[in-house]
Parts: sequence; structure tokens; C-alpha cells
Amino acid sequence: MNKILDALRVMKLIICLLILSFQANAVAFSQSINLAEKNASIESVVKKIASQGGYSLFYNIDLLRKNPSKINLSLKNVTVEKALQETLLNQPLEFVIVNNTVIIKPKPPVTVPKTDTEVRKPVRGKVTDGKGPIPGVSIRVDGTDLKTMTNANGDFTINLAPGNYRLVFSSVGYESKRIEKRISADGDELINVVLVPALIQLQEALVVGYSVKKASEITGALQTFSARQLEGVTTSNLISQLKGKIAGMYITEPSGDPNNKASFVVRGQGTLPITDNLRVTNNLNPLIVVDGIIYPDVAYPSDIVSSTDIETVTLLKDAASTAIFGSRASQGVLVITTKRGVAGNAQLNLNSSFGISKRYLGKIEFMNSQELYDYQRKMLLNSFSLKNEGLTQDAYLTKYLPATSVLSNNTDWNRELYRDGLTKTVDLSLSGGTEKTRYYFGANNYNEQGPLKGNDLTRSSFKLNLDHNITRKLSLNANLSTIFDKGNASPISGLLGALALPWYVLNNDDGSPKKIIGVDALGNTTQNPLYDLPYNSTITKTQQVLGTFSAKYKLNNWLTLSSNNSYNTTFMNYEQYQDRLSLTGATNKGNLIQQKTNLNSFLTSNLISARKQFGAHTVGGLGGFEYNRSNSEYNSLSVKNLPTGIKVPSAAAEVSTSNGGKAFRGEKFARGSYSLFAEGNYNYQERYFLNSSYRMDYSANFGIDKRDGHFYSVSGAWLVSNEDILKDHKYISNLKLRASYGTNGKVAGEDFLTESFYNFGYQYGGDPAAVINQLGNRNITWEKAYVGNLGIDLGLFNRITINADFYRKRTTDLIQRVGTSSLLGVPSQYQNIAQLMNHGVEILLSTKNLTGKFKWETGFNITFNTNKVEKLYNGVLSRGNAGLIKEGDDIASVHAVKWLGVDAQTGKPQFEQVTIDAQNKITGRKIVNSLDEATAGLTGAALNAQYQLAGNMTPKYYGGLLNTFSYNGFELSVLLNFSANYVVYNNSRGSYFSAEGNNILKNNQVKPGNGQVVWEKPGDQATEPMPFRTRTDGADGPSSRLWEDASHIRVRNVRLAYSLPEKLINAVKLKRANIYLSGDNLFVFTKKSFYGADPEGVVAGNENNYGVSAGYGASRKYLLGLQLTF
Repeated sequence: MNKILDALRVMKLIICLLILSFQANAVAFSQSINLAEKNASIESVVKKIASQGGYSLFYNIDLLRKNPSKINLSLKNVTVEKALQETLLNQPLEFVIVNNTVIIKPKPPVTVPKTDTEVRKPVRGKVTDGKGPIPGVSIRVDGTDLKTMTNANGDFTINLAPGNYRLVFSSVGYESKRIEKRISADGDELINVVLVPALIQLQEALVVGYSVKKASEITGALQTFSARQLEGVTTSNLISQLKGKIAGMYITEPSGDPNNKASFVVRGQGTLPITDNLRVTNNLNPLIVVDGIIYPDVAYPSDIVSSTDIETVTLLKDAASTAIFGSRASQGVLVITTKRGVAGNAQLNLNSSFGISKRYLGKIEFMNSQELYDYQRKMLLNSFSLKNEGLTQDAYLTKYLPATSVLSNNTDWNRELYRDGLTKTVDLSLSGGTEKTRYYFGANNYNEQGPLKGNDLTRSSFKLNLDHNITRKLSLNANLSTIFDKGNASPISGLLGALALPWYVLNNDDGSPKKIIGVDALGNTTQNPLYDLPYNSTITKTQQVLGTFSAKYKLNNWLTLSSNNSYNTTFMNYEQYQDRLSLTGATNKGNLIQQKTNLNSFLTSNLISARKQFGAHTVGGLGGFEYNRSNSEYNSLSVKNLPTGIKVPSAAAEVSTSNGGKAFRGEKFARGSYSLFAEGNYNYQERYFLNSSYRMDYSANFGIDKRDGHFYSVSGAWLVSNEDILKDHKYISNLKLRASYGTNGKVAGEDFLTESFYNFGYQYGGDPAAVINQLGNRNITWEKAYVGNLGIDLGLFNRITINADFYRKRTTDLIQRVGTSSLLGVPSQYQNIAQLMNHGVEILLSTKNLTGKFKWETGFNITFNTNKVEKLYNGVLSRGNAGLIKEGDDIASVHAVKWLGVDAQTGKPQFEQVTIDAQNKITGRKIVNSLDEATAGLTGAALNAQYQLAGNMTPKYYGGLLNTFSYNGFELSVLLNFSANYVVYNNSRGSYFSAEGNNILKNNQVKPGNGQVVWEKPGDQATEPMPFRTRTDGADGPSSRLWEDASHIRVRNVRLAYSLPEKLINAVKLKRANIYLSGDNLFVFTKKSFYGADPEGVVAGNENNYGVSAGYGASRKYLLGLQLTF
């Protein structure tokens, strides 16, 4: 407690000093203008005046830069107004000053009023942006010379005769608006108009967590997407919408199951997975921040916010952007802002789509009955030549081949097990309000059937966002959202079902389903893969409720207090039911497992933020305090012997131990943390920018002496294009250099690694007994990342934008299981041991190729990342089928015995065996014909040397390409994503593309792909060995043969949209009407050496996931959609 009080006192002192320094500086600076300019451009003079006077400046760039006039001026101790008047004298420009902002605009043309006898009356109105008045808005009567302009309060008056008019409202930085208005002779006309900021202006203001900054002020590495830019791929998962568009985030979609979320990692894997602990996981995902509230317990953004309610998404990548978030930010920060209401008339948006999802099999094509029969016969002839079992050839074939009568049956199991799943979405939103109170309400229903029968997801979400200005200084926000998910995992196995022999049939002659569809030549029975579908279910229901309340008080025009508070609760109910009438439930006369989880968390974040300009100097900063507490409760039970169709535990006659060995399980825990943080920034003349931050986190997840973590960052930027030498440059429209360095952290192994746990599943002398199954470590501390970044932003011709970042990220004190002394009686303990290094390059390119009536824009991104393991316990880490990872390797590297192909004379497999010297250098290589022979009799370094590098499970580079074409209301967008130089594990080698003859007898096989040649006779230049029964040479074993190059280009989305003409939508009282056709995952182009269904890569950090390959990959979707605005 003393530490907390001391920290609060220090924070209070810092804030007081900050306020005093601002007040002192305010006195020190004068508002008088002194200038001596010769042959200077208007833009440079106006900027200097605003800078000296401490004013912000707002103008259209072309308005000043295309003005050829040169200014000769000498001013001494004059006011800002006087200086501007002298500068703009005899120019077609004028200015207005509103709230310390100088607005430069063109002078309205002088018009000669018509001399007519019409009686005109004053028509009054007000123009706002939904939050406040907009001065200097031009109001023009279409088809006439009548014009006026709003004053500093946004008010205007124009004299019009009775009649029908079209008024056009326009202002720099806002989208123009046209309204139809009827003026009556005796009515009291009042017109209130809300203008929407233009897209280019929205992009200028970037939400970077605790603050909002102009694009020019950014010193770190980040990337922002608007709601419009997220359109394309149809999914309930935000991360899937970013794939192919975002640099630095490697995204994989491990399944076509709509319930499976995309995996993502930022700038390379920076921590080690903890996969051998039931309670603890160590996710690699970025920290999620929504509307300024951090959610440290949320792994996926779709768990906390519906993608239809998102306004912007920003990925913060380097320490300059993430260090302010401290212990949670070593994997990056994903900042999300949700939609809010805008003052004005109510606006109703309706978006709906409907389509189908189909399984995408890629290169996989299964054999029909005749093809498999012929293939089995060839394999059996090979087997007979090696071992005839004392039979004649005909007798041998008769023993193992099916009767030819079954060849009339030809079941396509892929068609039986999979379907054309329906995808339906409906998104409704209503927004509007007054300048005082604004509202946004959104409702969404997403329903997707996966291609595998019995697999689907239903999601419903609701959101209410209210903003209210109590006074000019005090504003409040209340936000309530709910998400209801229901996911069904299919009770059938699509992979195993697809292996059924094609001559098996589903139903009996009377149409009833068979339980056993066949018995193969080896006596293996095959159950009906669809039999359990009407009986069994695995359902996960999630209910999430989130409430936030925020208040903001402006002490003055440069100092603001704010408080953000949130409460989040999540209920999860998992139920697995196997009916007693089903094949899987028959043994136990029905099984039922129910698991219930309740999570809730509270967070309060309180800030003081400041920003003030002193002449050419702008100083800003913030200080804050956060407190977070979360609770979790989990209960599970397992029962058996239930009446059919009854999913109630009390109806069961017996308990079951199928739930992790126990009938009942449960746990309950709470954790808490608090944080102090501060940030300061400075810029000089909008050219030189400095930023620094510091954060102290204190977490109950660690031992008493390791609970505080300290994180910092420093960064700077030079906006070169604002230097005088480049201000009027013909080609360079923007040039900025950035650099940053800092630290952030990760609370790895939350909740449990500091404590010892016991397993009570033992007995001693007939009494209950326990053993320690986890030895706690009170010295566990934060994993830390040290991140450096260099960046450049370049704009050319106002049509080409290039952003490049070069980064280096070292993560230290990574948690790894470490062996302990046998005297302790516990074999291992988690400790801070490992160290990883990631470095790479990110490049973003956007171009406006054509800008006329036919428009063509291109967006391209590419990321190169290199990973290196710098430190491990005992120098190695086991990664399952991927082998041993050693210091110096990539954390995703694969090591296996090297496959050399097929012996052309014998058809035998060939592997490489290496010999090494005392320094572990390879001194010799030889060919062997079995996997066991490659490692026989070897131990230690000699054994490890046989497992050679077969590739990496993450790509050397990845990215995307988006082309958008538009013409006369039509818009076509084509999104490609690509990944290169990585491998995935093709699990079909041991099942349905097998060299083992017994697998060929019991499983259907896929046809050899283009380039695949199965050995048949001496001299064949084959890629696949001779198939035969009961082989022991390891041809299908875990060698490099099973790891295939998965480099690919995917046509991720193609979307054709048409916006109905304005005249037509006006006639039916609409503001917008779009119709579109969309296709997802249309084509995948791979190398010839890849023979799986989908080349999607591994789930980063999951040692049991090696990519999709021949599994259930992403589905192909075709959708028709409609977007309406009323």
C-alpha cells in the first residue's frame, strides 16, 4: 500500500508541475507578429503568422500552393488579424478565426443582384458537424448566383422568394451536401444541416489508444482501417477481414468451421507456447483496446465487439505506439473504435446478404470404385511378389480384393458428408440526435452453415451508444453491447468419413440407415459416418454483456480530465451429448458433459490530458491511473446412462469419468492489477516531433517481489516535406522519417505458474492421497520485449503513397519448462529462461492509377520476417512432428530425416544419413532405404544430426494486393493474399495417399496429382515409392517427405457493387442504395509439389497444428448483398 501511495503522490506532483509549466509558458509568449519576407509564397507566410500567434491553421492545400503570387512583407508588433489582412491584400482569399483556428478560404464571387419584382424573405439556418458549428460553409442556390456563408456560430441567412430550391452546402474538409427545400410565403423557414467530414480528413485523425493524434504527429508504426475498408470477405471474425490488407500481422484460418477463429501474430512469434498445462495458456495475440478500454483477458476482438459496429481499427506495432500499454503489449495492440451517433436527422442503415458456402478441395480428387479397385490390384501384385503367404496369385488377389459386383456402387463420400451451407447476414443501425445528445443503435444477425453437415454458427449482437453534452465543458458517454453466439460442432468426422471405401453404401434396401456400412479385406469395420448426425450434438453457447461509462471535462481549451469505466461479463455453456441410440453413445447408454464458465471484469481508467501551442512550439501529454479486477468460475460434470433425447444431468443413472478422468471438476479465481502511466509529446512548426512514454504495472499474477513492471519508449519524427525547400515541390507531396525504441511486456502464464498444485487422483493405504503436479515459482516475472523501429512515409504526385518500416524485436525472460533436482520429487518447473529475436521489413504501397471518370486504385503490402531462437533451456525445445528446435533456429523451423526420393530400379524409398565429426560438422552423406536405418544405433549429437532442416512453418514473406476499379456507379474490387517459402504437414501420406498397402485396402485413396508418379517397374522416374503391404521402411513416416512447400496465392475476395443513381434513390426517399455480388476463396494457386486441399499455414505457437493441408480448409462462398440508407 505504501508503494501505491508513493506512486500516487509522485503522479500528483508531476501533474501540478505540468500545469504550472503551461501557465508560466503562457505568460512568456507574446501574441504579436514580427515578419520580414521577400519573394515568399503565400503558404509559407500564412504558416509563420499562425505559428507565431499560437493559432492552428486550416486550409485547402491546393488553394495556397497553386497561387503563384509572391509576398514582400515587413511587419513589426502587429496583431494576427492585421498580419493576415496585409498578407491576403489583393488576393482572391479571405480568412476567419474561430476558437484559435485560422481558416483560409476563397473569397465569394461578387454577384450583381437581379432586378425583379419578386418579394424575397430571409431564410435562416445552422450548419454543424454533429458536434459543433462549422464556420465558413458556403451555401449556394443551385442554378443561380445566390450565395452566402455561415458565421463563426455556423448560422446563415439567405433571402429567397417563395418556391422550390436546391441548396448546396460545401466547406473545406467536409463532403458537400444538397438538399431540396420548398420556401412558402408565410412560413418561418429554418434549415439545419449536418456535414460529414471528408474521408481524407477522417484519415488525418488517428486513434492510438489513450489519445487521438493527427497523422503528421505519428512517430511510431501503425496501420488504420475504416469500416469501408473492412468490407469484402463475409465473416463474423474481424481478423479474417484484415487478412491480405494488413502488414506485419500473419493471419491463418485453421479450418472451414465457422466457429474456429483466425489465428494471428504480430511481427513474428515473440513468446513460447505453454501447451502441457491444463490451466495455463500463453496466447500470442495482441492486446485488445475498444473505445479506450483495454481488455487484457480477451484473446480475439470478435469476443468483445461485433465487426458490424466497428468504425475504425488500428494496429499498433512498435514500442512508440504500444509502450504506454505496458505489460500486455509485447505482441502489439489492436485499437478499435465503435460507431457513434452524429447530430442531425435520424439515419437508418440496412445491410443484408445471402449466399452459400462450399467445401474447397483444391488438388484433392478421390478415386471412384473402379479406380480404387485397379489401384488395390496393382498394390497386391507388388505385395505378392515380396511375400505370397503360400498362396497362388489368383488366391492372393481373391483373398484381399472385393468382389467385382460391388463396383456398381460408387458413393461420393465428399458429397454425402458435405453440403452447400447457407450464409445469411442482416445488419441494422439507427443513428442521429442533436448537438446535445447523439445516439447509435446497431443490431446484427449472422448465420453461417459450414460445408460439413451439422456444423454451423449463429451470432446475434446489439449495441447502444449514447453521447450527451451536459455543458460546453462536460460530456458523458454510455455504451451497452451484447453478443449471443451459438456454435455447433459436427458430430461426424469429415476426414475419417471421406476415407470410407467408395463401394460402401449408406442405407439398407428399405432406405433405413446402416450402422455398419462395410468390412474391408483386413476385417476392419467401418461405421456409418452419418448415423449419429440426428442424435448427437456438441453445442457451445456464449453470452457476452459489456457496459461502459465515460465522462470528459474540459478544464480549459488545453487541459481535459476524463474517466472511462467498463464492466464485462461472459457466460459460456458447453454441452456434448451422445444419445444412447447413436453409435458413439451406445457403450455408455448415452453420455452428457456440461461445462459452465462465468467470467467478469471491471476496469477504470482515469486520465488528465493536455495540449497547448506556444508560437511555433506545441506541447502535449497525458497522465493516467488504471485499476483492473477480473474473476473466473468454472464448473463441469459428466454423466452417462440417460434416456434417449434427455439432456438433463439429473436424468442420468450414473456419473462418468470421461471428463478429464473426473465426474466433477471446477475452479474459481480472481486477479487484479493497477497501472500508472504518462506520455509527453512535442512538435516544432509541424516539422520536428518528439514523443516519450512510461508505464508502471503492478500485477497479482506474480510473487510479491516481482509484481511491478516498468516500460518506456522514446520516439521522434521529421516531417521533411514541411521544410521550406520541399513545400512547393512538384513531385514530393509528403516525406516523413520516423524512429523509435522502447520496451513493453507480457504477463505470460497468468494466474497459476507462481503456485504449486496437487493431483488428488491417488491413494495411499486405501486413503486419498495427492502428489504435486506443478511446482510453483514465486520468481516468475514479466516477459519483456525490446523493440526498435525505423520508418519512412513518402508521398509522390499526390497519387502514390509508400510506407516502409524496419524493425528489430528481442523478447527476453520467456517462460519455459525447466527440469529440477530429483530430490524435489517434481520433475520440472516453469522459469523465465528463453529468448527470441524477430527482425523484418514491412512495406505498404497505395496508388491512384487512374483518376478520371474511370478510377483505378491499388493497395499492396508485403512483410518479411526472420525469427531466431537465441536462448533455450538446455539449448533445445521439442515441437512434436516438427522435431527439436535448437538455439540459432527459427522457432517455427522443421527438422526431419531428409527424404531423397525413390530408387528408380527397386521402387524403394531413399533417405539421407549423415556422419559428423567431433565439432558436429557434417563429414559424410549416404543413401539408405529405410527411416530406421537412418537413425539406427545413433545417440546424442549423431542422432540429432539426422534431423535436418526441412523448412519453416511460417512464411519468409506474406502480404496482399487489392485492386479497385470504379466507373459510373459500378465498383469492382479484387483482393489477393499470398505467402511464400514455408511448409505444412501433409497428413494424407499416412491415410489416403499412402504407400502402405494395408491403408490402401481399408481407406479410399486420392488420385496422384500432376507431377506425382507412383513407381511400377524398374527404370521409372517416380516420385512415390512402390506400394505394398506391411512395409517397415518408414515411407509414410515422419520424414521431410511429409512436409510440402505451401507457397501460394489466394483469390481471397472478388466483389462487384453497383450504386443506384442519385435521381432514382431520391425518388424513393433513399440516401443510398447499393447491390453487390461477392465471392470468397475463389481460387488458390500453389506449387506443383503441394498436393493438399488447402495450403493455409500453422497456428502460430501451437505445436500440434501443422497447417490445413489435406484437412477441412476455408470454404468457398458466393453471396448477394444489399445496402440501403434511409
